[in-house]
Amino acid sequence: MANEDFTTYTEVDPDGTHTITASQISFEDRSRGTTDYVVSDKGVDHFDGDFTHQFVFQWSGTVTSLANDWWAVANLVGSTAQIQAASGTQRHMRIGSDAKVFIQSREGGGVDDSDPMVGATSASTDYYITIVNNYAAKTMVLYIRTGSHEGTLVDTLTIAVTTQTDFRYIYGVIGLDSGTGTADGYLKDLNLNEATEATFAVLQEYFQENFQAIGNN
Repeated sequence: MANEDFTTYTEVDPDGTHTITASQISFEDRSRGTTDYVVSDKGVDHFDGDFTHQFVFQWSGTVTSLANDWWAVANLVGSTAQIQAASGTQRHMRIGSDAKVFIQSREGGGVDDSDPMVGATSASTDYYITIVNNYAAKTMVLYIRTGSHEGTLVDTLTIAVTTQTDFRYIYGVIGLDSGTGTADGYLKDLNLNEATEATFAVLQEYFQENFQAIGNN
């Protein structure tokens, strides 16, 4: 499955802190108090069941300025604060000011957090994230690893949600839009693990050729 192309996403970056390539969103001096985000509209109810998303992130800078939101799915466009004010639904990965990763769910103006990871993340280190949404069980699980997506498991985080929502928007990063302080970092290689039209075309051609060959024998 192909990684997302961030150059096709919509970017809001009033402070000019983002640098975007096809595979990576980098930022320097990104403020907690800014309405910034990089988002793609996948269509109404696109994420309407189980899904598995994977990406890599790294941060640097001052730990106390870290608290901000990274990957997210939501049913509205805006910053985290704007979506909550509009009673939207959003689930995202956040790094707290203690450099610990956790999952946050915001729904109908309410906020729920998973337990944070046991240890803290370290600056200038790649962390490989896998997020699994289990629609029937009403859970979202985050696996954090080093080395690769099959590498050393650092921690597993789980959050239970009140209701499951069919999401439309995927965010590479999304601004908290509250507080002060800045941080540097990047998110790269976002894979939604979805089959593309090209993949379907290849599979279709493969099966047509093979079924035809079987019929000719």
